[in-house]
Amino acid sequence: MSDVVSHRTQTSPTTTAAARAATTFGDLSDDLHADIFLRSPPQPHWLLPISQVCRRWHRLVTSWDFLRSFRARHGGTPPLIGVFHDNCQEGLHRFIPTAAMPATVGAFHCRTSWRILDCRHGRVLFLDAHAAARDGWRRLVLILWDPMAGSCQGIPMPPAWTVYDNGGSITGAMVCPGGDCRYSPFKVVLMIRRAARLLVSVYSSVASEWSEVISYQGLPRWADPLMDPCVVTGSTVYQPLLGHQTLSFDLETKSFAVIPHPPATKWLHQHVRILRLDGGVLGAVAVDNVEFSMALWVREDAGWVQQWTVQVNMLGKGELRHVKLLGACENGNFILLWTRLGIFMLHLQSMELKEMPIDHTMTVGTLYPYQSFARGK
Repeated sequence: MSDVVSHRTQTSPTTTAAARAATTFGDLSDDLHADIFLRSPPQPHWLLPISQVCRRWHRLVTSWDFLRSFRARHGGTPPLIGVFHDNCQEGLHRFIPTAAMPATVGAFHCRTSWRILDCRHGRVLFLDAHAAARDGWRRLVLILWDPMAGSCQGIPMPPAWTVYDNGGSITGAMVCPGGDCRYSPFKVVLMIRRAARLLVSVYSSVASEWSEVISYQGLPRWADPLMDPCVVTGSTVYQPLLGHQTLSFDLETKSFAVIPHPPATKWLHQHVRILRLDGGVLGAVAVDNVEFSMALWVREDAGWVQQWTVQVNMLGKGELRHVKLLGACENGNFILLWTRLGIFMLHLQSMELKEMPIDHTMTVGTLYPYQSFARGK
């Protein structure tokens, strides 16, 4: 009996302390709870289990005030969650996570028939060329998908565009003047070339309708829009073109301009990617697989200015040799590279090279990085 009493005497302080700690933590104010949760890593799957503990915690970590503070604490640059790829082969998952995310990856499945047009601010813009209409005919439909929220929004094509093929030559981009398409009005820009004209139409989420078709006849001969992702800086959309050049379209002035790529990249048009650098600056990365070199260019008022050039084999991953540019992150100054050793993410300032968990034997033309903080309610 004394042994039992002694054992209880020894364990009861620990039990009491644990109960007191739990009670004390539960009695903390909402502000202190939020301050603790703000120290979570930026990836959304860290906040998800916190939000599922109780209604109070869910209310705290999904509030606008908390999410704004959370983003500011992590520098405003959303983490890279994974990449979407353009391989529409049946049976392939279109999304590849950068790390294990058991709680959220299940919500990232989409149809292989959806052709991806753009990916930014936590949303993905698809073109579905196989949507069935009530009359039995197939119709082109835009799908605006928010994987984190699990929501899809269908946007009908502009009326004048329903006569155009199966959508294989249509390019598009989302433009978010407020900085985030989820929480502010957005626009969708579609482009297609017909004969000597480039046709552009703009969808407004405020009016829920398309603008009149804007026609531009200043494209050089054979300068068709490429299927590469557009770049958006402010109110300007940059569309890569065939023939070593890029088309800019300003949504406010409705003006166009054709921008030649840096002269030094003239013979590298298949190995040049335009991208948005931090600060909203237009950049271009070029890979020379003869000299095994890579160069970064920045667009300034006076033209293109080269920032650096580096030998590919000096990046610290052995004999990389042949390199392909697969994509670029809108935030963070990262590009995605295919090499015979694997697929890597390269930071354009620190030159840090990080291998991605992606099968480099899979046929992929473009990778669309998906960056996002946790979604608000």
